[in-house]
Amino acid sequence: MTQPTSMPPPDTQTEAMPLPKKRKKIAAEKQFDMLVYGGLGGVITTAISVIGADWVNHGSGKEKCARISERIGTRLSQWSGGTHVVCTRVAHSWLLTAGLMMGGLAMLIPMKKAEDNKPQWVRRLHERHVAARAARGNPLSEKEQQEAEVALAVLDKEPKQTWGSILTGRVIGSLGVTVVLGAAALPIRAFSSGLGNFAANALARPATRQHNFINRVGEASVLDAICVSICTGTLYVWTHFLFPPHKKKGAVEQIDPTAPHPEILEPHQTDSTTTTSHAERVKPAGNFRERAVVSEQSNLQPSL
Repeated sequence: MTQPTSMPPPDTQTEAMPLPKKRKKIAAEKQFDMLVYGGLGGVITTAISVIGADWVNHGSGKEKCARISERIGTRLSQWSGGTHVVCTRVAHSWLLTAGLMMGGLAMLIPMKKAEDNKPQWVRRLHERHVAARAARGNPLSEKEQQEAEVALAVLDKEPKQTWGSILTGRVIGSLGVTVVLGAAALPIRAFSSGLGNFAANALARPATRQHNFINRVGEASVLDAICVSICTGTLYVWTHFLFPPHKKKGAVEQIDPTAPHPEILEPHQTDSTTTTSHAERVKPAGNFRERAVVSEQSNLQPSL
C-alpha cells in the first residue's frame, strides 16, 4: 500500500510588480522641484543678483569695481591694441556679469544638498499632502496611495544628481543668457527699464530718492529675472529631461524589479517576511524615521 504523498505548502511570497520604464512624478515631487528650482534657483538667486548689481552700480562697490575695471582695461588694451575706453567698458561688463553669476553658482550648493536628500523630502511632502487630503475629507484612494508608494520606492533606488550634471546645465544656461542678451539686448533692456519706471511712478513721487531707488531696483529685477529664468530653466531641463539620473547607463540595473519590495506589492497581499497588509504598510506613521522604525519592527515579526 502506497503512502499518500503530501503536497508542498503553497508559496506565500508574492512577486513584485515590474518597475515602470517611465516613472510618474507624484504631487510631492513636483512640489519639491518647484521649491528647489523655483525658490532657491529662481527667487532667491534673483534677489541675490539684484542686491549685488545695485551694490556694484550704485553702492559702495561702484568705486572698487571701477578701479578693477580700469586695471583690466589697461592690460586688455595693451594686449589687444584697442582703445583704453572701449577695453575698460568691456572689462566692467565682464566683471559685472561674473559677479552676478556668483550668486547663481553659490545657490547650486544648497540645491545639490536638496537633491542628495530628495527621497526623504519628497516622502515628507507626500505625508503632508496625505494628511491635508484627509483633513479636507478627501483621503487618497488605495490605488492612489499604492501608485505613490511605487513612485517613492523607485525614487529611493534612483541615483542622485551629480556635480558634473548640475554644473554642465548651469554653464549651458549661462551660454544661453549670453546668446539671448546678445541677440535682443536693446528690447530686453527697454522692457525692463519701462517696467522699472512704471513701478517707480506707481509707488513714489517722481524725482525723489525713493523713486530713483525703485526705478533702478525694478529695472535690475526684471533683467535679472529674465536671465535667472533662462539659467534655471535650462538647468532643470538638462538634469530632469535630457539627462536625468534614471536614464544614465547602469541606473536600471541598480533597481531590481524582481525583488519583493513591500511598497510594490499588490493590495492586501503579504510577503514571506511580513504579516502586515498593504493598507497598513502605506498608512502614514509620522515622519520618515518613524516609518523606517515601523517597517523594521514589522520585518522582525515571525511569519505564521
